[in-house]
Amino acid sequence: MLHARLISVLILVFVSVHFLTACAHTVGPHCETRCGVQLVGVFPNWEMPERWSCDNLQLAEDVFLETFSDMYPNACKNVPSYLYFASTDEFMHAGESVAGLAVCSMAQVQLSALAPWESAYAHEMVHLMQKCDSPAPTDEGETHDHSDWVRSGIRARLSNWQNIMKEETNESNP
Repeated sequence: MLHARLISVLILVFVSVHFLTACAHTVGPHCETRCGVQLVGVFPNWEMPERWSCDNLQLAEDVFLETFSDMYPNACKNVPSYLYFASTDEFMHAGESVAGLAVCSMAQVQLSALAPWESAYAHEMVHLMQKCDSPAPTDEGETHDHSDWVRSGIRARLSNWQNIMKEETNESNP
C-alpha cells in the first residue's frame, strides 16, 4: 500500500512538473545578429522595442565592430548572448538612473527604450569587451567603471559610433 502511494505521489509530481514547464512561456528572440546577439524584447512582455528594429540592431553591431575593430579584434566573439530592453528611457540600477547595463558574468545587456543612436548600446558593448574591468589608473573626471576611457580613446570612439548611428538610422527612417 505504501509503495503504491509513493508511486502515485511520484507520478503526480512528475505530471505537475511536466505541465508547469510545458505551460511556461519561453521567450524566443525577435532576431539574431551575425555575431549571435539575440534581441529578446522589452521586459516583462518581451515585445519588440518600439524604437528599434532588427535592421537597427544589426547596424549597431556593424558600426560597433567597425569603430572598435583595431581595439577589440575579437569583438564578435565577446558580444552578449541576449539583449533586452526596459520599457522606459532610463531605469534604476544600484540607486542610479541609467540608460544601459552590462552583466558580464551572464553575457547580457539591458538597454533603455532610447532610440538606437541615443542608446547605451556601444557603451555597454565596451564594458563587455573589457569584461567589466576597466584598467587603472582612473582618468580625471571618470569613474572606476570607465577609468581608461578618455586616454584610450574609447569616449571619442563612442561619440563617433553615435554620430554614424544617427546619420544611418535617420537616412533609413526619414
